[in-house]
Amino acid sequence: MSLPTAEGTTYSASEGTVRERVLHWLNQHKFWLIVGSIVLAFLIFAIIRATSSPARSPLASDNPAPDGGMALAQILRQQGVEVIPTDTATATAKTLSAHQGDVTLMVYDPKGFLEASQLSSLKTAATTLVLVEPSPGTLIGLKSKISSGGAGPDSVTTSPAGCSDPAAQAAGSSEVGSPAGTSRLYHGPVTCFEVPGGTSGSYVTTADGTVKVMGNSAALSNDRLVSSGNAALALNALGEHHHLVWYVPSLADVPASDKPADIASVTPSWVSPAAIWLAAVAVLALWWRGRRDGPLVMEPLPVSVRGSETAAGRARLYQDAQATQTAAENLRAATLQRLAKHFRLGSDASAAQVCSAVVRNSALPPAQVTHVLLEFSPETNAALLDWAHQLHTLESEATTR
Repeated sequence: MSLPTAEGTTYSASEGTVRERVLHWLNQHKFWLIVGSIVLAFLIFAIIRATSSPARSPLASDNPAPDGGMALAQILRQQGVEVIPTDTATATAKTLSAHQGDVTLMVYDPKGFLEASQLSSLKTAATTLVLVEPSPGTLIGLKSKISSGGAGPDSVTTSPAGCSDPAAQAAGSSEVGSPAGTSRLYHGPVTCFEVPGGTSGSYVTTADGTVKVMGNSAALSNDRLVSSGNAALALNALGEHHHLVWYVPSLADVPASDKPADIASVTPSWVSPAAIWLAAVAVLALWWRGRRDGPLVMEPLPVSVRGSETAAGRARLYQDAQATQTAAENLRAATLQRLAKHFRLGSDASAAQVCSAVVRNSALPPAQVTHVLLEFSPETNAALLDWAHQLHTLESEATTR
């Protein structure tokens, strides 16, 4: 149906409601739209993360980052040492067996994936074992007469060798401590680079030199390798043999549990009885409060509905959706249509023509008629109700004279 507008053109009742319907739909589904956007963003991030280059472990032989060990590995290769990186105990054992008698095994396990029994079996196959920042439990299980001496200093200091180990003597001095607070101290048969006023150092070996412990992984990193005597210490400690197995354990080294875990094994003992009790309470509540509908009642169709009920229902829908503008446009269009029909202006009459007819047939000021009938646009429900009363008064005044 076309209705006249203030500009003299035809107003379609369906025009202008599309935008309102879209906004209403967005308002109704905004929660799921937000959730969907978050999920979509997470999926995009996960895909980008999965397709990007894999993250390398600190001190890995192929890690060019400041905390990586690529520089040391490259220098060792230039010195004629074959550097073989591994990340599982199985691959490490096979590599050690292939080069038995002339191989150094370096193990850096900052996350504690490796068990003492696994390390002990690897130690027997290696000529020399170099441990970087091992935990106290690892040293106890290894039984090498080397023990933990506590955490290292939080600041970087340089300490002289102070021992007879050839690698330490070649270095002269090395860094002790780390700003990140991750370095460790040890003491044993041969203790080198001791901290001032203590008996523990950052580099300890057994009497025969088959087991070496380095307490400062930062001294081997790309960022700190060239500082002090770090490079000389690392090259001499790791380059003693022609083959170096560079082992950084991973999750694959964590032994699987013999018994599969279930929910009961990882929750407190009271959780299962409480869950059963809550389920029983929920069932009783549903039975108590659930609606008990009777049989269906047949009703002949079509059903006649009074116009007042339809109007009231539509008004409630507008109110729930807060569609004040849509309701106002419908009231305005209906009023203009009834006035045009009353004054016999025809279906193609413009809103301005209807307004002029109202001015001629009422005692109301022209400015008030134009404002109420064409210009005013309510923003709130209260303003809409007041304006509807004004429209009703104006229509009654114009049609009763």
